[in-house]
Amino acid sequence: MTRRRLAPTLAVALSGLLLALGPAQACEAAHGAQHQHGMKVASHSDSAPVPEDRQAPDAVFSKTAWRIEAVSCPAGCSEETRRFLDGLKGKEVALGEQTFSAPFADSCDGQLSVRLQSLPAKDVAQRVNLGLPPRKAKLTPRQLGLRQDPVKTGSVNCTSDKLESPLATLLSVEPGRVLVLFEQQSVIELR
Repeated sequence: MTRRRLAPTLAVALSGLLLALGPAQACEAAHGAQHQHGMKVASHSDSAPVPEDRQAPDAVFSKTAWRIEAVSCPAGCSEETRRFLDGLKGKEVALGEQTFSAPFADSCDGQLSVRLQSLPAKDVAQRVNLGLPPRKAKLTPRQLGLRQDPVKTGSVNCTSDKLESPLATLLSVEPGRVLVLFEQQSVIELR
């Protein structure tokens, strides 16, 4: 994996830690994992069609076969990130309690888990804003596409070699709609 792809993967992992743990615990966890265990990153792969047996709902999500409906860059994106995001539109994603496969995320060679919690929309926006440069205008829940308050938010995680790493940060999980936080505080909408 090139150095250019490693940094965004670390950014996604850290944003997942921020939402799941909060800023102080996320920094401590990321720092400890980096120094004690190194960083294990799987390769990206294109999404394959989702088998019919995974299209039914599970205990966490209203369905498991999703399609990338829209992408946005509420804080602004680089031209390279915008091109990558635009190329994702229409692609399939498998997302469920025990399944996750997406063209924008690493695969899991270990145990997959989903952690969700209910938070006020303003708290979710505040945690996303921690990843913005200090002089950048802060994002509101509305700019992030958050429609509910409180928001069911969290992460998809992979545990491999006794190390848990976030694969995707779920900004909002709603019936029929999931918002995923991606690089440069961009948002991927699944329907």
